[in-house]
Amino acid sequence: INDMTKKKNKAQEFKLDYKVANKWFEQPTINKSGFCVETGVTLQYLLRVLHGQQPMTYKLTARIYPTMVKYGFKYRP
Repeated sequence: INDMTKKKNKAQEFKLDYKVANKWFEQPTINKSGFCVETGVTLQYLLRVLHGQQPMTYKLTARIYPTMVKYGFKYRP
């Protein structure tokens, strides 16, 4: 397994805590609508997750985490 595969698998091995993600999304410089377009996640679904109404899944974490890091998210599992 090469390093790129290991990094990709790392994102799939953990779930973000929705409270940690919600705090990051509260920054005024983060546009949730634009973020959702970029990641392919619906805004309605993202908001339900961020408010704890739906679980943060491994699949959702794998989908949004790389884009969050791209825009300055510093959390490491």
